[in-house]
Amino acid sequence: MALRIGANRSLSEPLQIATSGWGEALLFKVWKFVHGWQIYTDPYLAPYDLAVYNWLHYQVYGHFSKTALDLFGLSDAWIPTVAGFLTLIGTILSAVILWRAVLLISRPASRELRLLAGIFAVYAFLGPLIGFWALAVRADIWSGVFDLLAIVVFWKFLEKSPMKAVLLAAALLFVAWSFKQIGVFGTIAIGTFLLIEWRWRLLAVYCAVLWFGYAATMLLGGETYTGSLFFSAQSGFSQDFFTKTVSNFLVKSTPVLVPCFIGSILLFRNPGARQSFLRDERARFALVGTVVLTAVSTFGAGHTGSAENYFFITHAFWVLLTMTIARHVLEGGPDGEAALPPPATGWFRLGMGAGWSLHAAAVVLVLVGVQGVIDLKPFHRKTVAIARCIEHYPKPAYTDHQFASLPWNNPSEPVLFPHWFYLDQRKAGVAFPDGGIGGLIMKGHFATLLLGGPYEAYDLAPLDGYRREPETCGDLVVYRRIDDGDPVPADR
Repeated sequence: MALRIGANRSLSEPLQIATSGWGEALLFKVWKFVHGWQIYTDPYLAPYDLAVYNWLHYQVYGHFSKTALDLFGLSDAWIPTVAGFLTLIGTILSAVILWRAVLLISRPASRELRLLAGIFAVYAFLGPLIGFWALAVRADIWSGVFDLLAIVVFWKFLEKSPMKAVLLAAALLFVAWSFKQIGVFGTIAIGTFLLIEWRWRLLAVYCAVLWFGYAATMLLGGETYTGSLFFSAQSGFSQDFFTKTVSNFLVKSTPVLVPCFIGSILLFRNPGARQSFLRDERARFALVGTVVLTAVSTFGAGHTGSAENYFFITHAFWVLLTMTIARHVLEGGPDGEAALPPPATGWFRLGMGAGWSLHAAAVVLVLVGVQGVIDLKPFHRKTVAIARCIEHYPKPAYTDHQFASLPWNNPSEPVLFPHWFYLDQRKAGVAFPDGGIGGLIMKGHFATLLLGGPYEAYDLAPLDGYRREPETCGDLVVYRRIDDGDPVPADR
């Protein structure tokens, strides 16, 4: 993580780097907020943008970025750095909160396990599974912060003041949902636990608070907000996404998966240890949460566009379960049940070492360049080069390079930033009012086009009114508008 931060963040220049898929779209929302634009707009009208996250994500990142830009006198080009810094803060905070949650639920007695809890917390949120997401302007990290806070508060007050525990947890989980509408991992874990434990009164209050918050937000948000929130143009099962997402989770989670598997076998082969574990209410919570969230994340991994972020909070629950099993295997249960005998503890420690060894081997493959990537600066250099091309050519200009389309890289009017849904629907031949971007091309609105390939037509619009230039802008083909008096190309 330190290498990735050092390579892809700078305080001396505004690096133009997207560290997650379609990260540029989220940066555009921050720019819109900074400049007082509406976030939730009709995606069928210019700038053809779609806000797919919940309202609090844009408010927090927008206010933070605007404050930082104003305070330090920075240009809009610094938005990726400033907004990414907020995500990094949330990532570090997540590790701290998870460490507290592990101590609260597993209740380790020894210094060894308390230290191990801290190591696991750092690994979970500053390790390979999070990776570049720690620098991305995504809702997952801060939604997860409040998921984890809810778990800590829930268990801090459940025994002495259960109603207070449920009310505070529900409030925090509503905040998590307000960052990302599918950020309901903590909600599912606590709700399922209350259901299985037959805590009906608490479950009813818990559900009522959450559903009231959801309903009130929908009513206040209006039609455009709710339509954006549940926009479903990107849907369906993808075997490729499923295989990639699940395999990445498995490879990056061996430090918890291997010892958890071995520890579970050791515990449940010993009747006394098994009963002690099942009598432990907090252990049951870790088990229930891990099982149900693993099922949810695995199911979601098949969704088109899925990635490792579907497993962030699920992975945190695997940490909770692994540390709870470690407590019961190495120290015994909180009910006084003794630790397992030395052969069993030896096997568990061996499993722990094997998990970390496999993890270390995977990290080495990244460091030596066999798998993965650390430095994204080539992307930055390409984007800057395209921005300079746009500056050189007559405007207004249009480019289909997403990062170069951001307003500080392409200061053309009107501001256009077509979201993935626009591109997909136009490929399918869906008509947009006034022909969308293709309509502007047909009208000759753009003086220059910088496109990713030699096209006869773009966005359902023929390029008859444009001349292909002999020079290129990197790997982008340059087209100039044929104005009155210009010679018409022979191939037109």
